[in-house]
Amino acid sequence: MHPSNSIDNPHTQKRKPIWEIDWRLHCPLVGICLSVSEQRKILTKARVSLYGLSEFGIHALLVQSIEAESSLSRRVQRYLNNKYRRQVADFGTCPEAEFLSLWQEGLKNGKVGGVLWVAATSPNLSEQATSKVFADVHMLMHRQGKLVRQELQQVKRLHVENQKLAGKLREARKRGHDTAQALHTSEKVRAELEQAARALREENEALKHDNQSQQLQKEIEALRTQLGKTEYQLQTRVAAVKRLKGENERLAAELASQVEVNQFMRAEIERMLQEMLRDEAKCETCPYRDLCARRVLLVGGIIKLRSFYREVVEKMGGEFKYHNGYTGGGERDLEKLIGWADVVLCPVDVNSHRASLRVKETCKQLGKPYYMLPSSGVSSISRALADVAGQQGCTD
Repeated sequence: MHPSNSIDNPHTQKRKPIWEIDWRLHCPLVGICLSVSEQRKILTKARVSLYGLSEFGIHALLVQSIEAESSLSRRVQRYLNNKYRRQVADFGTCPEAEFLSLWQEGLKNGKVGGVLWVAATSPNLSEQATSKVFADVHMLMHRQGKLVRQELQQVKRLHVENQKLAGKLREARKRGHDTAQALHTSEKVRAELEQAARALREENEALKHDNQSQQLQKEIEALRTQLGKTEYQLQTRVAAVKRLKGENERLAAELASQVEVNQFMRAEIERMLQEMLRDEAKCETCPYRDLCARRVLLVGGIIKLRSFYREVVEKMGGEFKYHNGYTGGGERDLEKLIGWADVVLCPVDVNSHRASLRVKETCKQLGKPYYMLPSSGVSSISRALADVAGQQGCTD
């Protein structure tokens, strides 16, 4: 192999130190290759005060530090060399064409940190290839920023729904409390009536040969009648309490389910928001992507996020249909939907193995583009749709 056709050929010069790399890659390197906690760790070990610094301030300080050789830039260099030593060993000497193929694969699966470090520090990567890497990273930051803003709007709507559910739960608990108090009062009255009845029976036994026994017997019957009515009222209230408890349990389960969805969305949005805050400072505009009325079928994924999937597709100008991935009742419905679609998305983390195989087979038979996605999160679906909008045809 000729030295000029490989990255970091052993016979060429050593890898570039971080202060000699293309200045355009400074910001993406810090933002993508180092998490916020790692940036804090490096500055703390270098005895740099973080007092009053925001996350953006920490990011900007590290970006500025790697522009020239210093104790701090050398520390960043050592940290990244150690963190991505495996990627450097695996990809550091492969041909440029093969390396760019690995770079495209990393863009698709979202794992670009190690490959970006190899590209940035390579002494033999061509200017055209370096520009290609920078352009891809730049556009990736834009797409992620757009997705974060969309998902922030979804979180606001979820918050409103949570407040409504919490209000219903409070009302149900109040009704349950009031009913429990009424039940306690009824039980107390019942106990008093039973005590009175026992006293009357005892008195009736003592006076059964007396002339007044007939009148006492009538009073006892009246008390028994009243006791029967009270028992009926008590049973009615016990049934009401049981119904309210059931409603409380249902609302609590519904709220717990909604909280689980919120936590899922919040985790994704927090991660995307951090990336946007680090990366979006380089550009204030974002290219518009449009599905051009393509018909999108989603097979599998989290059923409770179906409305969010639909909203992402329709906001990008597409038509949306959904299949939950269960084929126990037959596969004809799934095949009809695949025939309707222009492109099929199939997350494999929340899906049946049978449905995933059927999607692949049917799409290949019908010549339909399809994407087998590693995650059913809204961000994963959004990235796939961005690829659909930007190119013709889909793949595994």
